[in-house]
Amino acid sequence: MDKSILVAEDNAELLNLICEYLNANGWTTHSATTLDQATQLLEKNKIDVVLTDFHLAEGSGRQLCRWVKNKKEMKIPVFMMTGTPYVTENDFNIYQFDKVFIKPVKLKELKEALNSIQEL
Repeated sequence: MDKSILVAEDNAELLNLICEYLNANGWTTHSATTLDQATQLLEKNKIDVVLTDFHLAEGSGRQLCRWVKNKKEMKIPVFMMTGTPYVTENDFNIYQFDKVFIKPVKLKELKEALNSIQEL
């Protein structure tokens, strides 16, 4: 079964690296650098999981997570990654992220988290 992931990240180099890694591991990737691009991709494609940066161009990962969670028909997990040094993982529970990764993201941890979704 093919799985599809939306990667929302405003750093183009990191976005490309993550997408290349995920593609090599069997995921179909959709990429966005802005909140608007991300929501448009979610409306037009079947997405199984969202991986978003905390800070996006023209928006935030918080807003994207809230948008996904408010769509009752979208029962998909939202993973967040951040390099913001002054926040802790507990701070993100408020936003209902399903998993939080601190940058630099360890690709092995990301793969393990995604594999757990594939088993659902």
